[in-house]
Amino acid sequence: MINEAKKIAVEMMFWTACPVDDDNCFDAIINASKIDREFEDKHAIYLHPIYRDLLSTDQIKSALKKRAIKIISFKCDINEDSARKILMQTILRAV
Repeated sequence: MINEAKKIAVEMMFWTACPVDDDNCFDAIINASKIDREFEDKHAIYLHPIYRDLLSTDQIKSALKKRAIKIISFKCDINEDSARKILMQTILRAV
């Protein structure tokens, strides 16, 4: 369920050319120092142009986390703080 929420969050901001891993590179995005064309080509995910022009890498990562938290909260019927803790645990395990 958590990976599904991460995938949905990524698909809201990125076009995924082909599935590279089970969470559409959510963890790779969160751990990236810069989301640029090289990153996109390496992971076969492409940031929707509207976000590229408006948001920095840190803002992209923050927005992605917020989307995932809201999806987890809704799907699991839990509050956002609990959803945030669950999400952060999965991110830390991926490192």
